[in-house]
Amino acid sequence: MVPEENSQWKPRCEPYAFTITPREPVVIFQSLNDISCLYPTYIRGEAYLASRENIPAAAEFQKILDHSGIVWNCWTGALAHLGAAGANALQARTPKARDPDAARARALAAYRDFLALWKDADPDIPI
Repeated sequence: MVPEENSQWKPRCEPYAFTITPREPVVIFQSLNDISCLYPTYIRGEAYLASRENIPAAAEFQKILDHSGIVWNCWTGALAHLGAAGANALQARTPKARDPDAARARALAAYRDFLALWKDADPDIPI
């Protein structure tokens, strides 16, 4: 076995191809035991978001953002900002949301954080 194969910085999701559907997000969780870089947390967040469960989705993405030292070199760290923004935007549009204005502000802040993070990532691609 080559040492790079065990690197936690190398994406190891190739064998896992998921279609996240609103009806069965739990099916995904059973296959995510051996993936690094907080991929399971990211996939859980996406599954909750696909199920329109904004509060648990936001919590999963926030876990990634709270552990930026683990994901500083992974795409999950950057995309967690987008996931958190989407979850908060969904909460802002939910009819029974406790504080839609605060959720909207959190969504805008997360979008701004993502754009600030990626503004110089690839100058050939306009964002």
